[in-house]
Amino acid sequence: GIAPGKIWRSNGRRAATITARIGTLPYEKAVLLIEKTMRAIDYPHEYGWEFDDGVKDLMARNKTMAASIAVAVLTIYMILAVLFESLILPLLMMVTVPLSAAGAFFLLFLTCTPVTLSTVIGLIVLAGISVNNGILLIHAMQRECGDPSTGPKKPIDSIMNICRGRFRPVIMTTLTTVMGLSPMLLGGTGNALWRPLAVSVTGGLLFSALLTLISIPTLFYLLINFRTRRYQP
Repeated sequence: GIAPGKIWRSNGRRAATITARIGTLPYEKAVLLIEKTMRAIDYPHEYGWEFDDGVKDLMARNKTMAASIAVAVLTIYMILAVLFESLILPLLMMVTVPLSAAGAFFLLFLTCTPVTLSTVIGLIVLAGISVNNGILLIHAMQRECGDPSTGPKKPIDSIMNICRGRFRPVIMTTLTTVMGLSPMLLGGTGNALWRPLAVSVTGGLLFSALLTLISIPTLFYLLINFRTRRYQP
């Protein structure tokens, strides 16, 4: 008869190792497909399956990277609070972070791109890049209109002029960044690892750049009106 030359064991139990070539398929998506397939099999008694340590380490790293996003956002807020000597203005700038995240996940959904480790890295990078447009607008508005606590009477004209003046720089910097990521957006065997990162950053930048020019001036104007009514005798 035919018998195996060796009997492999894992933690004292007989085991067999199965490997697969995934080609251009993202690693995390391949793990999900394999897990779905293996769970659908009806195993005999005392039979089962599990991933190797490499996959388990990857899952643990994904959880760590998710926590890193929260740490990155908190760090950005603390730095802005120190630089602007305010707790309110950095909150206005941080509005760009959820806007960019929404744009990133929307483009990931449209392109059917799975959320991988490189996607999480892209979101961390996006958190720092997207705040730049908010800083640009808030700094110009604060310099032109004064601190919100002074309560200028008619700041709407100044805010509109600032938005018109900053529209071109914001769009130009966004487009140049997106064009720089365009090679990674193209399909191919070598781009399977970094394409999710490029998709998340591209979607987040495009979405946040457009909405930042609307949301930041609106919130700043509402803040000025609130402070004006508060400081009026």
